[in-house]
Amino acid sequence: MNTTLPLKQLINMRVSHVWFSDHSICYLELGALAPGRMRKNGTVGNPRGEATVFMGYDWFIKGSDFEFSRKDLHPQQDKLDALTTKIVGASIESASLSEGGNEVEISLSVGYTIASISPDNDGPDWSVTFNK
Repeated sequence: MNTTLPLKQLINMRVSHVWFSDHSICYLELGALAPGRMRKNGTVGNPRGEATVFMGYDWFIKGSDFEFSRKDLHPQQDKLDALTTKIVGASIESASLSEGGNEVEISLSVGYTIASISPDNDGPDWSVTFNK
């Protein structure tokens, strides 16, 4: 079960790399990066940060003048690339759970907030992994 303890450890960590898997599922790699793992097909995967935030199948990002969901951005690679450019280098200012504990919300130093959405209250669709 996700707890607030890992979330507190994210404060002030820098977003070093952002990547999107199938269906634009979002991963934020935080802190110092380690090289990606070699895949079976011989290609190298995405680098891993000291911590990884997985935002699941449904998430949204908002700023003072916009709000996009994962569904708005998929499969528009140019918009995903623009979003990545805007948040890489930002620091995490806050990270909190929703009242029910199913969603996580992360505020970035660039004025954006990214949050998970738990479909149908099925439980959390996000995680924090420390990769040290």
